[in-house]
Amino acid sequence: MKKNCWEFTNCGREPSGKNVDEFGVCPAAVNKKYNGLNHGKCAGRICWAVTGTFCDGNIQGTFAKKWYNCSKCDFFKQTKAEEGPNFLTFPKKLNKLHTSHENIDTRLIIPQNTQNKLINTPTEFIDETEIHPPVIIKYKEIEKILFSEINDKVDINTCINQLKISDNAVYSHTINVSVLASVFGITLGLGSTLIKELTIAALLHDIGKIRIPKDILYKSDNLKFNEIELIENHTRLGYQLIKSMGLPEKIAEVSYNHHERLDGQGYPRKLTKDSLSLYTQIVSIVNAYDILSAKEKNSAKETVGIMISEAQKAYSLDLLYRFINIVFKQDKDFVKQKFQAFIN
Repeated sequence: MKKNCWEFTNCGREPSGKNVDEFGVCPAAVNKKYNGLNHGKCAGRICWAVTGTFCDGNIQGTFAKKWYNCSKCDFFKQTKAEEGPNFLTFPKKLNKLHTSHENIDTRLIIPQNTQNKLINTPTEFIDETEIHPPVIIKYKEIEKILFSEINDKVDINTCINQLKISDNAVYSHTINVSVLASVFGITLGLGSTLIKELTIAALLHDIGKIRIPKDILYKSDNLKFNEIELIENHTRLGYQLIKSMGLPEKIAEVSYNHHERLDGQGYPRKLTKDSLSLYTQIVSIVNAYDILSAKEKNSAKETVGIMISEAQKAYSLDLLYRFINIVFKQDKDFVKQKFQAFIN
C-alpha cells in the first residue's frame, strides 16, 4: 500500500500527529495547491516540492536548500520507484486564471519599451565594463525588470519568445539565459527572493567573458589548446568579478561552476553533483539549451535529444525533465520515450 510521507517517516506532523503541538502541522499534510500524485488532496507524496516540511528531525527550508536532502531520502526514492514517469512530472498549481485574462492579447504582455530596455541595457553595461570595474547597479535594474515582467504572466512561453534574442553576442545569450532561468525558477515554485537571486546569477554567469580577448572569444576556426584554456578561464574570472561587486558566494559560484557536470567531467574544477547548487544546475541546463538551440543546424527536437542524452551524466534527470516540458511541447511522446529509458 502506498504511503504518504508522514506515514513513512512517522514524523508526527500530520493533523493530530504527536509532534503538532511542538512543531505545527507539516505543510505537506495540508497543502492543496498542487495537482500532484494525491490529486490535489495534499502533498503527502510530493513533499519534496513543498517548503517548510519536517524531515529527519529538522525543519527544512526553501526548495533550493532541501533539494539534495530530498533526492537522497528513502521515501523520495521509494515513491519515485512506485510512480515511475508520473513522479517526474512536477505538480501543477491549481490556481486558475481570472476570466478577465482570457481575452488578453498575449503578444502584448511585455510592453515594447520594456523589451527594448532589456535588450539595450546589457549592451551598454558590457561596453562600460570593458573600460571600468563592474558595478551591480545595472544588473539589479535588469533583474527588477525581468522579475516584474515575467513573474505571474498569463503566458510564460509568450514571454520567452518576446524576449529571446537571436544574434550571437554575449549580451544576447545573457538575456536569453536570464529569461529562461527565471521562468524555470517560477515553475519550480521558488519564492520571489530566490527568483531574484537566480535571475542575478543567470545575468552574471558569463560576465568573465568580458575579460577574454574578443578575437579569441569569437574565433570561428579551430581553437588551439592554450586558447581553449583561456576561454574556459572565464568561469574563474567571472567568479572574481562577481565577488568584487559585493555579491554573495551563492551567486558568484554559479559563474564558477556552470560548466561543471554531475559526473565530474566538467570544468574548471571537475566538481560532482554534491558540490553543485540548485542555482548552478538550473543555469547549467538553461545555458546549454540556449547555446545548442542557437546553432542553425540544430532543430528544437535535436537540441532536446542532445540534452536528454546527457541526462544523469551532466544534468539532474528530474530538473532536465521539468525544463524540457517548459520549452519543448511539440512532441511530448518523444520526450516521454526518451526519459523512459532512464526510469526502466
